[in-house]
Amino acid sequence: MKLPKNIEEIRKNAFEDNQIESLDLSSCINLNIINECAFESNQIKQLKLPQNINLINVEAFSFNKIKILDLSNCTQLKEIDENAFLNNPLNEIKILEEVEIEFNIDYKNDVWKKFIKYYHNHVEKSGDYKLENNEWQWYPL
Repeated sequence: MKLPKNIEEIRKNAFEDNQIESLDLSSCINLNIINECAFESNQIKQLKLPQNINLINVEAFSFNKIKILDLSNCTQLKEIDENAFLNNPLNEIKILEEVEIEFNIDYKNDVWKKFIKYYHNHVEKSGDYKLENNEWQWYPL
């Protein structure tokens, strides 16, 4: 699925429960906010986000099939709200420094929640995080 280049914001629940499997937003150069539950409950396996994204809101991509989350090109990303990637089979996350990731204690056993806890406790923020033996490990990008 691709959206127009000039889109600036994706509204709450805009594409929820649509069976989307692949989502390429990389050409949406004006997109800076993905709101609450925008792509929740789809089948997204492949996700490409634009460089200028600033905020990924609550549960924006929850309940999908994302294994590799590459945010390393998102140079303007400042905040990822709680549960944004909840209930995805994540096993690798590439992320830059200076990203604030909201956290609450619900869903303690979810891999996204485990990542956030590890991210908050790790000195280095920018990196390639990999899930190995059910534990997150940090590697330089």
